[in-house]
Amino acid sequence: MELQARIQAQVWKKRLRLEEFFRDFDPLRTHQISPSQFERGLNLMRLSLSSSDVQSLIKKYTVPEEPTKVNYLSFCTDIDNVFATKGLEKDPLAQSFDPQSLMRSLQEEMTPDEAALLESTLEYVRAYAQSRRLVHIKDFFQDFDRHNNHHITRAQFVQSLPFPLRPAQLDVLCKAYSDGPAEAGVNYLAFVRDVHRDNSAPSTAPAPVSAPRAASASEADLGALVARMQTQVLQRRVRVLEFFRDFDKLRTGTCLPEHFRTGLSLCQFHLTEPELQSLLRAYQSGVKVDYRAFCSKLDEVFSPQHLERSPTEPLASSAHLLQRARPELSADRLAYAHEVMDKIRRFARMHRPLAKPFFQSFDRAHRGYITPSQFKSNVQAHYGQNLTALELQAIADLYTNPVTGDVYYGDFLQDVDPPAAPREVQCVAGQPLDESSSLERTGVVASATRHNADPTEVVLDKLRLHVLRHRTRVSEFLRDFDKLNRGRITATQFRAGLSMARIPLADAEFDALVTRYTDPNATMSVPEPTATIHWTAFCEDIDAVFSRKHLERDPNATPPPPRPETLQHLEIVDPSIAPMSEELREVLQRFSILVSQRRVLMKPFFQDFDRHHNGRVSATQFAEVLSMLSLPVTPADLELMYARYRDPVLKDVNYLAFSRDVDTGDDDQPFFREIDAGDTRRRTAEFIPEIMTEPSGGRGDVEKLMKRLQAVVRRRSIRMREFFKDFDRLRTGLVVPGKFHSACDMAGLALSDAEFAELEAVYGVTEPNAPLRLRYTDFCDRLDEVFTHKGLERTPQFEPPTWQPPQEEAAPVLSAPDSAELNACLDRLRGTVHTTRMLVRPHMQDYDRLNNARITPAQFRCSLGTLRLDASDRERALLVRQFGDAA
Repeated sequence: MELQARIQAQVWKKRLRLEEFFRDFDPLRTHQISPSQFERGLNLMRLSLSSSDVQSLIKKYTVPEEPTKVNYLSFCTDIDNVFATKGLEKDPLAQSFDPQSLMRSLQEEMTPDEAALLESTLEYVRAYAQSRRLVHIKDFFQDFDRHNNHHITRAQFVQSLPFPLRPAQLDVLCKAYSDGPAEAGVNYLAFVRDVHRDNSAPSTAPAPVSAPRAASASEADLGALVARMQTQVLQRRVRVLEFFRDFDKLRTGTCLPEHFRTGLSLCQFHLTEPELQSLLRAYQSGVKVDYRAFCSKLDEVFSPQHLERSPTEPLASSAHLLQRARPELSADRLAYAHEVMDKIRRFARMHRPLAKPFFQSFDRAHRGYITPSQFKSNVQAHYGQNLTALELQAIADLYTNPVTGDVYYGDFLQDVDPPAAPREVQCVAGQPLDESSSLERTGVVASATRHNADPTEVVLDKLRLHVLRHRTRVSEFLRDFDKLNRGRITATQFRAGLSMARIPLADAEFDALVTRYTDPNATMSVPEPTATIHWTAFCEDIDAVFSRKHLERDPNATPPPPRPETLQHLEIVDPSIAPMSEELREVLQRFSILVSQRRVLMKPFFQDFDRHHNGRVSATQFAEVLSMLSLPVTPADLELMYARYRDPVLKDVNYLAFSRDVDTGDDDQPFFREIDAGDTRRRTAEFIPEIMTEPSGGRGDVEKLMKRLQAVVRRRSIRMREFFKDFDRLRTGLVVPGKFHSACDMAGLALSDAEFAELEAVYGVTEPNAPLRLRYTDFCDRLDEVFTHKGLERTPQFEPPTWQPPQEEAAPVLSAPDSAELNACLDRLRGTVHTTRMLVRPHMQDYDRLNNARITPAQFRCSLGTLRLDASDRERALLVRQFGDAA
């Protein structure tokens, strides 16, 4: 029995399936194998057995009728009792095998001296782990736990310990947490649990639920126990029900007490045995435990049960469960800390540092706290270098946990830069949805009546402002009620659609809209005849704030100007409608010059913060982007920009209007700096020197200019038409002069102002009451003549003339001695190539990324060296002069 118990302990610890090791020796499934095969199966299990132990097992399970066979099935059945008792379906109340008692029976007894040494060792290990911030001690052992059974060898346990211990301390730890004799493994999980517990009594076996603290009378109380567990559930956002469902296949809401203990262990509720018994007495009914009632009780911390029966009942807040412990500071110390925080807030408002990622870099586990030294270093680095050690210590004391000594950096960041208060949006019939909007609770209808204005128009103006501000498509919320697409819905459906769109309306305002858009000639029966609302006409009136309908039929039509009241509200949403102050104009002009010089696109920086793509960012993000762009801005400049671009209701900044004003300027007064084409040409010459040849003398000759441009296009294989397509969305073949200049600059055709003027005179098109535009298609066709001739599909037999490069593009003529020397070099290279049978072209094609049969002189010389074609420097220079393009 002792041998069987030892084998059961090792099998239970390793979670072995014994039959799998013997089936390969039993192809006929007779459950009988030879003694040698039985011994080989035991060796494959890697069990700590001696030769005498193996012979004892063979003798016990030998088949009496056939002495040369061993019944391995009987052996597996006896050993597998450690996992489950056979025949429980016939006798479910039979007592099952307890592996915990087996493991305890195999452990060695400890003397009083060893128990005292163990207790002192655990106290030392806990203090060492707390001082070194060793939170995840289990990670040091898991590399050796290949089977994930929480057991490793004694040598691996000693090697993995991250604590400096004496040999006597190591021996007592191995003895306390081993599962039997010296060759058995060590239960490192039990050791880790004891290190993290408050008491020092070791748990020598992995119990289903660990006991972190001693039980007390107050904790044993069921109400206090449930409240403590609710706090843990709320803090860790645990779905308790998910840990019990695997034990309830039929979804009866009950499970066995053993399964209930296991579920609590998986939830990591650190409970003592009296606390477990208290829960079992409260929720056990017969042989099963009502885990669903237990989970419902814990989930009340999120929302009460049966809320659908009383939806108007006020909910109790659970915020008090998440309150963190704060240190108790004296009045003078607290006042001094608040003065330092005011200093830091002023610095943050001016410089807008982005410090949260640097705090999070020290918080790899995302626990929300870091050490005091890490906190002080981050504050010193990002919130001013002039903070003294006393000021840093005062701030750290303000946010330090008095129990652990850690600092909650999230609370500090929230106090330095508090988030904007959320806008409360209600959806109660008879009340406006947004108090901050222009639709006051007193009603705009009565106000419009006092001022002799049309109440419906006033309501529509307010709705247009709301729709424009929130970019709402009202028709999307009303279309679902109109199944037949008749353009009519009931008044109830109309009110429901507006509520879903979160359009603020009071009862009087809604009645005004119903009176305006009711169709007197149509009724609906749902379930009795009722008036219908022409919702499509309502949507057309609201969407007029974006664009006029059917503009594609008359694109030259001028939309009617908005009413003065509407224009006043639209200036809030779109600042380009409102006039600009001179002070702000000077600030934007300064920004425009810096952005143009640095060639910076401002819009992408703002779009990184615009997660909803609505063209708006917060004031904090707006100031942060300006700081990232290194634009000099003062608090007075920010106030000027906020006054124009910040919405007074949503408190966000319209960065699209700001970027448009900085990039393009005001159309009425174009104060932004014009970019000189000569500057562009000079800047381009730094990168593309070969196309910047100054034309001599005859710059006014258009034909000579076109020849020079054709040479550049031919040399660089440029498709000129591709650079103009983006500026001609309707494919009219015409572009404005500014776009013509931009396309030429992008293609690398650096032209001066005089050359642009000559091209505008040749390809310009002037129409009455229209600006000057250029026929870029004719210009591109002329340049493409270097490749092919237009219209060859109509006259396929036409032979286009061969394009002749201009005189300056033609290859230079060598002198007679140079020609003779070049021919001799070519003959020698030709003989080398013929002798070695090498291919010259592939080596040079590796450098020809544009496939235009041209490479640079340096690449040409490098190819000759790679091919080992010997040529002197003078011969290489002659080859470059002969086969190179004119500069």
